[in-house]
Amino acid sequence: MTAYETAVPFEEMTLGRGAQEPKDATEPLLRRLAESLAESLLNTFRKWQETEGARVLEAMGRRQEDWLAATAERVTEVGRRVDDLAKAAAQQSTARTETQAAISALREEVREWTGSTSDRVEALVSRMGLLQEEVTAVQAELPSRVQSLTERLDRQAEAIRGVWDARTQAEGVLDQLVSALQRLQPAGGLDRTLEL
Repeated sequence: MTAYETAVPFEEMTLGRGAQEPKDATEPLLRRLAESLAESLLNTFRKWQETEGARVLEAMGRRQEDWLAATAERVTEVGRRVDDLAKAAAQQSTARTETQAAISALREEVREWTGSTSDRVEALVSRMGLLQEEVTAVQAELPSRVQSLTERLDRQAEAIRGVWDARTQAEGVLDQLVSALQRLQPAGGLDRTLEL
């Protein structure tokens, strides 16, 4: 409640309740003076209330506006931060999604590579096993082949020696035959026959 609202009405201030009318002539003058003074004070009080109240209200309004502006600025800053956090979260989510996709693709590539490598290794091991078997078979057959080749070479060498011996014998026989013919014929006749 303001001071204006609690002010005593003018009539009650001057006369009071149950007050009686003045009896001498100075009293009306004093009464008018009191009324004038009371009215002047009341008007001054009202003006002070209006101006001071307006100032107080204006100051309160300014403070309220400042507070609202500061609050709006804080809310704007918080909104900016929330937007920044939302963008960062979206970027992290996108990066996380891209990373997970890259990891999945890499896993798939590794799985495929491992599968093809495993198949190749198995094929290579299988071929190595076959080669090992062939080498073992060749090693097992090699002595008998070498032996049969050696025997064949020995037989061929003996045949060549036999041919050589037969030729040598034939040459010896021919030499003996020529000598015998030379002795049987007159001199010079056989030479001419041999030359022919």
